[in-house]
Amino acid sequence: MPSANEPNSVFEKLGLTENPFGPTPNPRYFYKTPSHAEARASLIIGLECGLGFQALIAPPGMGKTTILFDVLDRFNKIARTAFLFQLQGNSKDFLRHFALELDEADPPSDMVQVQSVINRLLINERRKGRRTILIVDEAQSLSPAVLETIRLLSNFESPTDKLLQIILAGQPQLAVKLADTALKQLQQRITIVNTLLPLDKEQTHRYIEHRLSISQYRGQSLFTADAIASLWAVSKGVPREINTLCFNALLLLAATGARQVNTDILDEVIADFARGELIAEKTRARAYSLPPAASSRATITATGSGRLEFYGFHKEPFLPTPDPSFLCLTAPYRAALSNLYSGILAHEKVLVLTGESGTGKTHVIACLMELLRTGNIPAQYVLAHQWFSSTTYPFSFKMASSHEYPVIFVDNAQSLSQESLEQVRLFATESIAESGLQFVLAGLPAVHNRLTSSGFSSSAHPRDHIRIGPLEQSELGNYIAARIRGAQSDMDLRPIFSTEALEALFIHSEGVPRLVNSVCSVALQNAFSRRERLITAEMIHDSAGRAMSPVTPEEKLPPAVHAPENSVLKAAGVLFDLQRVLRSAKPPSASKPLRRCST
Repeated sequence: MPSANEPNSVFEKLGLTENPFGPTPNPRYFYKTPSHAEARASLIIGLECGLGFQALIAPPGMGKTTILFDVLDRFNKIARTAFLFQLQGNSKDFLRHFALELDEADPPSDMVQVQSVINRLLINERRKGRRTILIVDEAQSLSPAVLETIRLLSNFESPTDKLLQIILAGQPQLAVKLADTALKQLQQRITIVNTLLPLDKEQTHRYIEHRLSISQYRGQSLFTADAIASLWAVSKGVPREINTLCFNALLLLAATGARQVNTDILDEVIADFARGELIAEKTRARAYSLPPAASSRATITATGSGRLEFYGFHKEPFLPTPDPSFLCLTAPYRAALSNLYSGILAHEKVLVLTGESGTGKTHVIACLMELLRTGNIPAQYVLAHQWFSSTTYPFSFKMASSHEYPVIFVDNAQSLSQESLEQVRLFATESIAESGLQFVLAGLPAVHNRLTSSGFSSSAHPRDHIRIGPLEQSELGNYIAARIRGAQSDMDLRPIFSTEALEALFIHSEGVPRLVNSVCSVALQNAFSRRERLITAEMIHDSAGRAMSPVTPEEKLPPAVHAPENSVLKAAGVLFDLQRVLRSAKPPSASKPLRRCST
C-alpha cells in the first residue's frame, strides 16, 4: 500500500494543499461530533474550574489524542503543560519523565528527591501565575503502582488550590485497572469520566467534508454518497479507520485520474486490506436513542432570550426542572444511579431513594427512566398525591411487548397514605395476580422509617436503601460545568465561575443542587445586566438572598416528559460499564434472573 508520506503533488493534483487524512492527531482537523465536542468541553471546563483529576476513556481510534492536543493548544499560553504517553518502567521512571517535561535538565534518580524537585517546579509555576496540567495518554499501559504514584502527585497543593491538574486518557482497559480495590483512592479523585461514540453515517459524511475543507479543497465532493455509505459501514464510524480508508482511496483516485471516489475505487481499497481486516477493533457503541425533547417549564422572555444569546446558550442551564440532559455523574448521582439500576436489573421488588429536599432525587429518577426506556424496560412515573387510595390507579399496569411489567417510580413518597403503602406492600409480595411490578420509592428520609413501621415483611422490605446527599465542594465546579455544557451552543461565550465564586456558592448552597441552581440562575441575570461573563464571588453573595420559590408538585417530572438528545445519556451503556468498575455498584443477586435490557 502507498505510504502516508506520499509527495504533496499527489494531493495538489486533487486540489488539496496537504493530506487531509494523515495518521497524526492534528487538532486543526478536529471535528466536533456531539460526543467529541462534549468530551472536549468537559475537559476544558474541568480544567478552568480547577478540577484535580479527569479521565477520557474510549476504544482505540476514536480521537482521544486529537482532543487532548486540542485542549493542550488552548492552555499552552496560560499554563505549563506536560504530555506523557506510552510510558514504560516503574514509578521512578515516570516521575523522571514528568520532571523532564517540566524542563528539569537532570532529574535525580532517588524517588524522594525527584518528588521534591517536581514540587519545587510546580510551586515556581504557580508563583508565575500559571497552572500546571499533566496529560497521560495510553494510561491503560501503566502499572497499578505507577497509577498510584500519579494519585500521589495530586497531593501537591497550596493552601487554596491544586498545584497540578491531571487528565488520564486510555482505552477501556484503563477502566478495568481503575476497578482494582488497591486504587480506590484514585477512583474517588476522578471527578469526570468522559467517553466517545463512533460517528453515524451522516456524521461520517460531514467529517470527511470537514477534513477536505481544512486542506483547502473547494471543488465538487470527492466521494460519492454510495462510497461514503460503504466507507461508514466498513469503518464502523471509527475516525482512525475512516482516515485510513479515505487516504488510500484518494491515492487510488489520483492514480486512476477519476473525478470522484466511487464504490469501485473503495472496494479496491478494501480488497487491498484483505477484505477490510484493517478494522481490527469493533468499537461501535450501543445504539441508544432518546425521544424528542419536551418544552421547559420556563417561558423565555425577550430579556431571557438576550441572556441566552449573550452566553451562547440554547436553553436555560439552571432551571429547577429535572432535565436528564444536564446529567452530571458526581459521586452522589453516580452511586444512586448505579445502585438503583443494578437493583432493577436484579428484580428487587422495592427500592428506596431518600434525600433531603433539593438534593436531586427527581433528577436521578428522570435519568434512570430514560436509561430504562432506551433499554426497552417499561417505566412509569407517579407523584404520591396522584396515587388514589382505591382500586383505580393513576397509571397502567399493562405489560410491554417484552411481557415485562413496568418499573413504577413514586416520587414524594413520604406523602403516601397508609392505605397506599399497604397497596405497595401487596404488590411487592406478589399477592395481587402474581404481580411482577417493581417500585422505586423516592422521598425525604422519613420514607424509610414509614416502610419499617408499615408491616413490610422481610421478603418485601427494601434491601436497597439508597441515600443521596449534597455535593462535595470539590464536585461543585464539575456540576456547574455539566449544566453549562448541556445548555451551550457556543463554548467561546460561556460564563466562567471564578474559584472564589465557587467557594462562595458552596457556602450559600451547602452543596444542595436545587440551591446551587437557584443562586446560579440569579447570578447569571446579575452578570448579564453588567454584560460580564466572569461570575465573581460578589455576584454570588448578592444573588444568594434572592432564592427562587420551591418546585411545586406540578413542576415535577410528568409521565409524558422525555429527555432531549444528550450524548451523556446516549452513551449510557458505555458510561454505566465504566461506572460499574469505577464505583462499587452492588452486584445483582445470582438467585434471581436479570431483566434483559434490549439495545
